[in-house]
Amino acid sequence: YAIKKEWLEQNPIQYDSKKYKTKKSSKTEQLQKQFCTAENLARLLDADKHFEWDVLLTIVRWSGCRIAEALILRWEDVDFDPVDPTITFRGKDTEHNRDRSEMPTRVTPLWPEQHATLQKAFEVKDENDVFVINSILNLRDKPEFELTKENGELIRSGRYETNAYQGLRRIMKRAGLKFLPKLFHSIRDFRINEVANMIGITVPAMDEWFGNTEDVRKKHYSSTKDTTEARQRLAGVRSEASGVRVVCENEARDST
Repeated sequence: YAIKKEWLEQNPIQYDSKKYKTKKSSKTEQLQKQFCTAENLARLLDADKHFEWDVLLTIVRWSGCRIAEALILRWEDVDFDPVDPTITFRGKDTEHNRDRSEMPTRVTPLWPEQHATLQKAFEVKDENDVFVINSILNLRDKPEFELTKENGELIRSGRYETNAYQGLRRIMKRAGLKFLPKLFHSIRDFRINEVANMIGITVPAMDEWFGNTEDVRKKHYSSTKDTTEARQRLAGVRSEASGVRVVCENEARDST
């Protein structure tokens, strides 16, 4: 900000980040592995909560996106196309201001596990709703990003900066689940590794879907450039699987 205001010519804090690689502690890793299992995440999704919490957690659980990206997700970025269903996430880029048109984007699959919940949310949304999530965390009254005066003074906090952990803590307590710090990051980590074990998913595809560079993936995740073909293959596998199930059920009925 000081550089932007021309009070300084350059940032006085300069260092090569590659020389100071950070890695989560083994204790944190162990806690994440203990909580982040398919069973516990299913319990979290099944817990009694506001429907929009279902929507938010469904997005984060299966897309492995960052929580802030989910909070600014707009309906225009959700495509229910039957051949290539996608979600386009927009991420903050510190080199740019927070003009939406300048935010980097990445296109990810709209996973089969997300489809029903997001479709329902789309059907029941208010006519003028722009964002997918509105009614929880006081988001309806928040701008997309925080608003500041010329001197940097905060005017209004935005939805991108919203802390969603307090609400999540209450949901987990009701579900009998122990709260884990940085849970959203843990879910993202779990999903990246989960997808890494799927047949036919390449590392470049995962890097594109989850928005990771190779260095970040190796540093922070145990696994992961997306192609349209990879997403369509996922959609095709789902369709073929559904067709096989129908055929089998029909054959079973015929045989009886």
